[in-house]
Amino acid sequence: MSFQAPSAGERMLTIADIARHFSLLESTARYYCKRFAPYMPVCGEGRRKRYRKEALDVVRAVLDGMREARTAAGVEAMIAEHFPCNALSLMTPIESAPLPEAALPVPVQSVPLQLVEQQSRALEGIASALALLVRRQDDLEALAEQARAAQAENRILRAEIGRLRLLVDTSDKVHQQDMDQIRSWLGRLVRAQSSAVAGSA
Repeated sequence: MSFQAPSAGERMLTIADIARHFSLLESTARYYCKRFAPYMPVCGEGRRKRYRKEALDVVRAVLDGMREARTAAGVEAMIAEHFPCNALSLMTPIESAPLPEAALPVPVQSVPLQLVEQQSRALEGIASALALLVRRQDDLEALAEQARAAQAENRILRAEIGRLRLLVDTSDKVHQQDMDQIRSWLGRLVRAQSSAVAGSA
C-alpha cells in the first residue's frame, strides 16, 4: 500500500465514511486511522487525506482484534501479518501523538459510549418535553382560573337578569292594574253621562 493517486472512478473514503460504515464515533475512527496509519491505504495529506476502500479491511481487522481484548501492540502485530506496511506512511509524521495503550478506545467501549450519547440526547429531549409540559400546565391553570372567574361573573349576570325579569313582571302587573282602573273609571264616566243625557230628554 502506498500514496498512489486514485484510479479514475475509484471512490475514496473520509473518516466520516469509515465511522458510518462501522457505526463508530468519528473520534474513534480517526484514532484508529492514525494509530494504525502504517497499514492504512491513503491518498493525499491533511484535510485532503482520503482512504481507499481497502482501508475498511484494515479497520475491520483492528475491531476484531480489539474484541478479543488484545492490546494495541498485539493488534498491530496481528494486522502486520495480513496487511503490508505502507513505508511512506512511516516517514509521514502523525498529526498527533498516539494515546497510551491503556487509554486506547476499543469498539467494545465505543458501543456503550454511543448508547450513553443516545441516552443523553433522549434525556435532553425528555427534559425539554417536561419543561414544555410545565409551561403548558401553567397555561392550563391560568385558563382554568379565567374560566372560574368567567363562571362567577356569569352567575352574577344571571342573578341580575333574574332581578330585572322580576321587576319587568311587577311593572307589567302594575301597568295592567292601572289600565284596568282607567277602563273602570272611563266606564263609569260614560254611564254617568248617558244617564244625564237620558234625564234631560
